[in-house]
Amino acid sequence: MSEDEIDTAFDFIKKHAPRSNKDSKQSKFILKQLNNPDSPCFHMSKADIQGAISDIRNEQVHAETMGYYGLCFSDLSPWAQKTIKSMLPSLLKKGLLLIGEPGWAKTPVLTIISMAMSRYHKRRLKREFSKFGQCRTTPDLDFLKDEAGVLDIPVIFDDGDLRGA
Repeated sequence: MSEDEIDTAFDFIKKHAPRSNKDSKQSKFILKQLNNPDSPCFHMSKADIQGAISDIRNEQVHAETMGYYGLCFSDLSPWAQKTIKSMLPSLLKKGLLLIGEPGWAKTPVLTIISMAMSRYHKRRLKREFSKFGQCRTTPDLDFLKDEAGVLDIPVIFDDGDLRGA
């Protein structure tokens, strides 16, 4: 394979390979690529494709930690502020799930709440404090499996698929 063909194959794997092997999805993907002469991965070995998928997965094992967000509570509408203030006490022991169509500001609202909760818990637990809170974001719950949860760093499951969870 030429360098360009290798780059094309790895780009294809990065874009199209399943991130989990639930229902043998990765194994099926590999076999389909090895048996399809039109696939950019056709001339790769099974081990090389598995390695590429594994590398992608390892890059994304940990949820990204965010330490700054450009919006804060005061940026929300008065209605949203009032609604969230009424929910905050219950969020000390519970989670929050927002489901809806794209474009309704679920992610910014969750991030603002998460940063506020992070600052609250950092103060309460006397942890290193910053005027900014922290939170972690992930589109795949599997990305959290090797990390213990931390009370002062909430997790946002964002744009993920709950069908297989």
